[in-house]
Amino acid sequence: MITEENISSKHSGVRSIFNKEFVKTGLVDFESGKFYSEMFDARQEGDYKDFIEFNKEDVEIWLDKAEGFLSMIEKIVRSRLHE
Repeated sequence: MITEENISSKHSGVRSIFNKEFVKTGLVDFESGKFYSEMFDARQEGDYKDFIEFNKEDVEIWLDKAEGFLSMIEKIVRSRLHE
């Protein structure tokens, strides 16, 4: 899974590798992959567009989903380390 060909110095490359190695292989479900992509896009928008505001309710939902997402990724990483 982690090989020299799966290393990227760009965020967009990491997203591509994540989708290829985790979502398309079924390690991560489609909805979680979609959430990751949505958060990637929101981060890009927040960092690179002028005068962006995010709705408080949306951010609260994102934070809740992010906790679950990180927990899932942690379980995957831990299981891979023990293989």
